[in-house]
Amino acid sequence: MVTTEGVLRFCASEDMVANRGEMNAIYENLAQFDDGLPGWDSDPMRNPLSDKTLYLPHRRKNTPVSGK
Repeated sequence: MVTTEGVLRFCASEDMVANRGEMNAIYENLAQFDDGLPGWDSDPMRNPLSDKTLYLPHRRKNTPVSGK
């Protein structure tokens, strides 16, 4: 099943969203159209999208250098 929260989590994990602030703004804009989306909560146990580790630079994918 595809959910708004699942799509946003995917976007965060693929570096389509830079940080929690940007995610919060996107989340709040979408919440008005998705009655199943809970309010933003800064506790990662209640809202996995607020987990800081989703947005850390070390998560960025490194493109392998070909031919070496």
